[in-house]
Amino acid sequence: MTRCKSCEIEVVNGQFCPECGALCESDAIGKSTGEFLAIGYKLKGKYIIEEKLQTGAINHYIAASPANQKVLIKESVKNAYSANKSRGKEAKKNESTIIVGGTTPPLKAEFSLLRSVGPEGFHKVQDYFEESGKEYLVLEYSVGKTLSQILSEVRFEKSVAIALIIDLCQVVARLHRKGYAHLDIAPDNVQVSDNNKVKLLVSGRYRKLGVSVENCLTTDSYSAPELYKGEQIVDRKADIYSIGALLYTLLTNKAYLGGGPPEVLSKVHESEIAKILLQCLASNPESRYKTTDDLVQKLLTYEARSKMNLQFDTAVLSDLGMVRQNNEDCALVLDLSVWRESRIGCSSLYIVADGMGGEQAGEVASNKAIAEILKAIWEPLTDGLAVDCNEIIQRAIQKANAAIYHQARENPALSSMGTTVTLGLRIGQDLYIGHVGDSRAYLTRNQNIMQLTEDHSVVASLVKERVITPDEAKTHPDRGKIYRCLGSAPSVSVDKLKEGKHLLQAGDVLILCTDGLVSNVSDDELLIEVTKEATAYELCSQLISLANERGGDDNITVIVIKADIANLGG
Repeated sequence: MTRCKSCEIEVVNGQFCPECGALCESDAIGKSTGEFLAIGYKLKGKYIIEEKLQTGAINHYIAASPANQKVLIKESVKNAYSANKSRGKEAKKNESTIIVGGTTPPLKAEFSLLRSVGPEGFHKVQDYFEESGKEYLVLEYSVGKTLSQILSEVRFEKSVAIALIIDLCQVVARLHRKGYAHLDIAPDNVQVSDNNKVKLLVSGRYRKLGVSVENCLTTDSYSAPELYKGEQIVDRKADIYSIGALLYTLLTNKAYLGGGPPEVLSKVHESEIAKILLQCLASNPESRYKTTDDLVQKLLTYEARSKMNLQFDTAVLSDLGMVRQNNEDCALVLDLSVWRESRIGCSSLYIVADGMGGEQAGEVASNKAIAEILKAIWEPLTDGLAVDCNEIIQRAIQKANAAIYHQARENPALSSMGTTVTLGLRIGQDLYIGHVGDSRAYLTRNQNIMQLTEDHSVVASLVKERVITPDEAKTHPDRGKIYRCLGSAPSVSVDKLKEGKHLLQAGDVLILCTDGLVSNVSDDELLIEVTKEATAYELCSQLISLANERGGDDNITVIVIKADIANLGG
């Protein structure tokens, strides 16, 4: 014989209880110790306890379901709740700290709440029942780690931390829409699954929005300061404070101990994210974001701006090559920051020029081209007025062409001088191109290489007309001849990007170079070199070395600009 654990009726072992229908088996499979369930105990005749997770006001267990799947079981002593109720006014005071839902037992209230909000972002409800004076809530078992566990092992990257908080805000928003505040958003109660899904663990602290509570339980560093001040009206802004404190922890790996702006700014060095944190952590609830949706919008805007805020690693190198006696190439890299009306505007000018004309005429032409372009473009870049970048590039190159042409006409020793020019103008992330001759601009992106310019050369025209193949162009006797350059006529046609401009992205690499590089290094080889781990300077050096290894039959000049997401601190 054995006893039914719910009804205390003696039943033959292995038979069903005539009162409740539960399967009654020998206590040999496990016993309840009174304080918590023993390993192997079969609850409700079907959930076999496998592991005790924690004990306290509510005990937690891992158990096996009838389908042999793991479940999470919460256990609350119903009799203790009933005793509280019988104490009248005193029970009301205690109710604010351990009981939620008026006359409803705590786990039954949680059962109703979780069914109401649904499983997305919470543990899925599987069962609720009462047995032996206790109530039990059965939830799905979710594989993952709490933020406390993760923070003990790694430090979050800022982008990952913000993405996690955005997901958490959306989970909390669903709770708010159902009319509840969580009031216990802390690292121990946020779980991250193996596929980076956020789950919010529900404790017994959640309360209906708008009700008055007294003596709320709190968690140091994560509970809003108003919860420490006695009777309060429950407001969603308390959860917004907790979310801000949690974001601070993810960004700094430290708990927020108060201190306001000095503390936040000393640990989170990027002002925009610090401003978001400070609004979450305002001691006055009215100064915080009104809803989690407001906070999400701020974080999404910040993320978008962060992704758009690039930093540029830039280098330029020029080499004589292995054959020439003098270097007729010239190059310019100019980074310009202008602070105006509390805003900073950043632009950069990149130019390569390959001079020609014999003796020193080529050097004169390439140097003059860059000097004249810089002089013509400087004022529009610094006057703060709205400008058409393609137009100022056109004007600048035309002025350089005219200056070279007139100097060549005036000086017989320079009569045959001319130069190519390939110019890149970056305004923020917008790239504009001006081009004459057979120097080149390349952009590599996502393992692809694009030639942004078209060679104004004889062989390029023959390839375009399919008279010769690209391979034949490499050895063609006219491969060094160009039909358009600066200085050969009073005016010149200047190419620009067909799209007008390119928007640079993180991971882009921009290369401007003279033909001394591309006559020896193919586009595919350029791409291989670009994909190697190297700084802009190292890449310039590697490309020049490669060209020289192949013969170095001309001067070689290379500008490399590598775009990456700016390190904004935190």
